[in-house]
Amino acid sequence: MLHPSALRSRDPAFIAVREFHFIKPVLNLLNPVPARLARTKNAVNLSVSHTKMSKSRTMLLVEDNSDDAYLLQTAFKKAEIQEPLTVLGSGLEAIRYLSGEGKYENREAFPIPFLILLDLSLPGVDGFEVLRWLRKHPEIGRRMTSLVLTGIESQSLTDKARSLGAQTVLVKPAKFEDLVALAKRLKTFWIEINQKEPKG
Repeated sequence: MLHPSALRSRDPAFIAVREFHFIKPVLNLLNPVPARLARTKNAVNLSVSHTKMSKSRTMLLVEDNSDDAYLLQTAFKKAEIQEPLTVLGSGLEAIRYLSGEGKYENREAFPIPFLILLDLSLPGVDGFEVLRWLRKHPEIGRRMTSLVLTGIESQSLTDKARSLGAQTVLVKPAKFEDLVALAKRLKTFWIEINQKEPKG
């Protein structure tokens, strides 16, 4: 992915994403997980602010790279995608969100997304494990479109992701204008035409 400094220097959204990436996470002492998998307070606040905007339709981005997350959010804005995008920083947090565990138990505040964009190279619980979890929980997995967005172009990884239920595997473009074009294609096909409304 291209370096986003030219786009983000004074953007308040970037400030939140930057803190999401760099502030040390606080472990849940009742259910400890490795520090690299724990969410930061700022990341949680960022996710909450996005999901509360949506009554029923929301998208989920699972991406541990804050620069890539920021660039994709900016590309979605330029593509005029209206649906809110909730950003989670690990596969473990994605599973907690999808299962309605802990702070995600309120489905009005944290609805099942109609579309999930999933990076494969995640710390700890990677994208493949999230796809396996969705496959084991069809009552959730069948209610959404699962797309993989990765920086690695590999036929073997693509085949593996598709075998686990990903509808398609997209490679992150190197240029921002190509990322905007990708966002527009996502809007036309996966968001507008191939909609999957959550059922509750």
